[in-house]
Parts: sequence; structure tokens; C-alpha cells
Amino acid sequence: MSRALARYRHRPVRYEPGALPNLIVIGAMKCATTSLHWYLDLHPEVAMSRPKAVNLFVTQRELGATDIKEYRSRFPADVPVRGESSPSYTKKQMYPGVPERISRFLPDVRLVYIIRDPIERIISHYAHAWASRMEERELDEALDNLEQNHFVEPSLYHAQLSAFLEYYPLSQIHVTTLERLKTHSESTMREVFHFLGVESSFVSPDFGQAQHSSREKRRVTRVGQFARQKLGRHRVQRLRRTLPIDSLFYEAQSVPRPILNDRLRHRLEERLVDDVRDLRALTGLAFEQWSL
Repeated sequence: MSRALARYRHRPVRYEPGALPNLIVIGAMKCATTSLHWYLDLHPEVAMSRPKAVNLFVTQRELGATDIKEYRSRFPADVPVRGESSPSYTKKQMYPGVPERISRFLPDVRLVYIIRDPIERIISHYAHAWASRMEERELDEALDNLEQNHFVEPSLYHAQLSAFLEYYPLSQIHVTTLERLKTHSESTMREVFHFLGVESSFVSPDFGQAQHSSREKRRVTRVGQFARQKLGRHRVQRLRRTLPIDSLFYEAQSVPRPILNDRLRHRLEERLVDDVRDLRALTGLAFEQWSL
């Protein structure tokens, strides 16, 4: 281990206020941002926020000194790379103006955009919403209108990325994929670390371990939904770890994978194909593991 790595190896869990972040993982939702956030935090020269998604810049109000002071308190001053991961930052239809607000306070920040097969992301997004009881409709009904659809828009990656390119050069943005992170975790993290300017040879045996896998997801019960609304999701998770109440808050069976029929898949492909073409042209990446 280099001297630089040894210096930051034993940093504390909680930090005194000191510095704004210089890294943001901007999404996309259901694209392994939680796993990437965790892998980044394993590096001794990188400190990632707790909780993962601070979501400061989704606000539509003017940010003030108190907001920025509280934001700074989440990051250490003595670690080279400090970051957060907020997939809501690439939901421009829901949260307009995010890139402008970020650039106002963090003009030199490095951005990592992790994405996946856009159709697979939509299916996973729907399953997440259904499991959380934020969506009660069947898949076909939820995707009946594909224009301005909140399940579809985050999969228009070129459109989402273009909003950031109005304020940041492409050289400050690193694009990678869930598929590559899963199949080539060490080399993918090496590329990310190189982009961030930290020791790129760092590896961990925990690379490749998925966090919050959809295969483990169970639908919240009505009682669980009420508890989430009153206590918040993170408090409910802490209660589950300390009390035998799991069956009260979650159904026994895992959420089944939604079935996408041929007609709906064709409609989605028509909606997404131009955006994927433009993304390939912009990034120079092939996305060879994608279905379109």
C-alpha cells in the first residue's frame, strides 16, 4: 500500500465539517448506484456520504448559507475525494434545474453516471414502485402513455446527460454501466478511480457484491407502508434489524419480475432507440450488453 493510501486508511466514520464534495454519482435510478457508492467508500482515499442520497440539489427553493453548511458537515476535509450518490439528479422532468444548481456551488465536481439497459431499468423501476406500494397499476397500464412517463424518462440517458453538458464539459463526466460493474467489477472500479485521480490499483474482495438486489425485494404491507410514512424508510429498516417485526412490515414472497409482452417491448424500443443512438455517438461506448 502506498503512503498516500496508508494515510487515509483509518479515517473515522463521522466527520467534522470541512469541505464540499468533489464527486457526485448522478444516477441513474435502479442502476446499481448503491453498490457503486459502497465500492467507492471502500477506497481509503474516498469518503462517501451517509445517507447515500443527500438530494440537496433537487430543491426548487434558493439554497442558502445554512443549507451549504449542513451539506459540508457530511464530508471530511482530510480525504482527497468526497462524494454523494443521488439518482434523483438525473430526473430532470421531476426535478428541473439540478445541473445549474450543482454547478453554482460545485463547478469543479466530477460526475459519475452509471446506467443500464434502458428497458431493464424501466422494469426494475416499476417493480420498485410496486413493491413500495407507490404504484398499484399493472405494467401495461403504467406504461400506456410513454410520453412524459416517470418510469420512462430516467431511461432517456442522452437527454438526461445533455442537461449536465450545458454546465459541465464531458471530460468532467464518467459514464459506466451496471452490466460492466457486475461482470468486470475490478476493471470498472479501476477506471472510476483513475477518473477521480486516486490510486487506481486499489481492489477489495467486496467488489462485485450487489447491494439492494431486486431479487431480494418484497412488497411492503399496508402496515409497513404506514410505518414508512410516519417513521421514514431508514427508521423502519433499523427497527427490522433490532425487532422480530419483519413479517408485519413485508410480505413473505419476493416481488415477481414484471412480464413485458412483445407489443410493449416494441413500443419501448421505438421510444428509446434514438436516445440510445445519440448516447453511443456522444460517449463512444458500444453498450454491447444492451437489448437495443
